[in-house]
Amino acid sequence: MGTNPGSDTPVTDYLESTGAVELLCEIEPNGSQFTHLAQNAPISRATVSTRLQEGEELGVFEQYEIDGRGTSHAYRLTETGATIRLYLDHLGLTERYHILNDLQDEFDSRVGEFQGWLEENEDDIHLSTADDTNYQNLNRYTLQVERDE
Repeated sequence: MGTNPGSDTPVTDYLESTGAVELLCEIEPNGSQFTHLAQNAPISRATVSTRLQEGEELGVFEQYEIDGRGTSHAYRLTETGATIRLYLDHLGLTERYHILNDLQDEFDSRVGEFQGWLEENEDDIHLSTADDTNYQNLNRYTLQVERDE
């Protein structure tokens, strides 16, 4: 993509930075507030802030005030950012990014359910001896999976 005016950093270098592509996938067409981006992007708040600032300097994002909200602002894609986002959409990467986020949320929820079950049943779990039926079944399953691979 080359270097953008006002910056010595090529956009391609920026896109290799942790969280840059994720932010491009996360920003809504009509813009997104920082809070939304920080809650939904799989990177730290500090990284969101850094990538937004870098993206602004490169001309990928722009900040704008939200009417009727005092000093509140949001971020939207510039023409450069929109061009990049369209290609991400064309490749199916934006959709896959959102699917992965949804799957991660579901996984995290189910891990929470599992932890609750484990707390309730911890005293009943016995996988320490070789003659235990659950232990034998787990070994058979593991061997079968290894053969199938």
